[in-house]
Amino acid sequence: MNSRSIRFTLCVTLLAALAACGGGGDSGGPSASGPLAITADNANNAARVGTTAAGAGTMIGDASMSFGGITGQQVTISQIRRAHSMAVSALGTQRKPAGTASVTCAGGGSLTISFNDSNADNLLNRVGESISLTANACSDGQGGTANGGFSLTLTSYADATHLAFTLAFNNFRSSDTVSSSAASIDGSISASLSGTSAISASSPSLSISATAQGMTRSFSAQSYSLSYTDNGAQITESVGGTFTSSDFQGQSVQISTLTPIVILAADFYPSQGVLVVTGASNSSVKVEALNATQAQIYIDANGDGGYETTKVVNWSALD
Repeated sequence: MNSRSIRFTLCVTLLAALAACGGGGDSGGPSASGPLAITADNANNAARVGTTAAGAGTMIGDASMSFGGITGQQVTISQIRRAHSMAVSALGTQRKPAGTASVTCAGGGSLTISFNDSNADNLLNRVGESISLTANACSDGQGGTANGGFSLTLTSYADATHLAFTLAFNNFRSSDTVSSSAASIDGSISASLSGTSAISASSPSLSISATAQGMTRSFSAQSYSLSYTDNGAQITESVGGTFTSSDFQGQSVQISTLTPIVILAADFYPSQGVLVVTGASNSSVKVEALNATQAQIYIDANGDGGYETTKVVNWSALD
């Protein structure tokens, strides 16, 4: 992952605004369902889900740019391509159109890699070619451990910068004993890469859970959509979908992007962009980037289209 998005992605997405990133809070309390009624009291939590959705977009965009590279905790399966090479090596030097190999991880445990390489060229470059990985207590020897699995399948391919694929996670979980943190992801993502910088992605259902310092938060997304561009100088993205969060006991909000989010290469947080988080009875909170340090929060608790309350917050308050 590039340096401009490390903190934004790790803190907002993988650690889900836990205390390790400066946040806090308790996800306990009775569960609920249906849309969340947004109020002045819970507006920050609702806004946090919006920034989490944007952070997930950064993670998916980075993963797609590296053709399936797994971001976050640095375990031995950091890239699909490396895993493919490991499997081919384990099976011997002869090129094979398909195969399954078990690899011992650096710090113990194992990684099972299966691939379908129809033209046996040691590359994933034809529609239908795929690779799947299953980690069993796979340790990198530096505190990072992975369990569960995921698979990548090519759905279209013109060349290395014009392709589409699906990435399906099966309760994939990574943990780090150094920071006492963990993250898990379950669900599927469809993504397409157009040129060297543009990504579009969608997910019918995606769940992410994270634990740090004894606290766990989770969120899930339905009908998630992402438009993402990284030109080297800045990331520009738009996100949308329906999200639930343990911050409000499983109730849901709808997220839309009014103005694309822009994160400059030197920054951790957005300096431009407007997100709207809508809840029950059209109650909403609008999050507008003022600069890479602060955002303006607008709260419409009664759903009449006017904002009764506005405030300026540091982005770090939404971690």
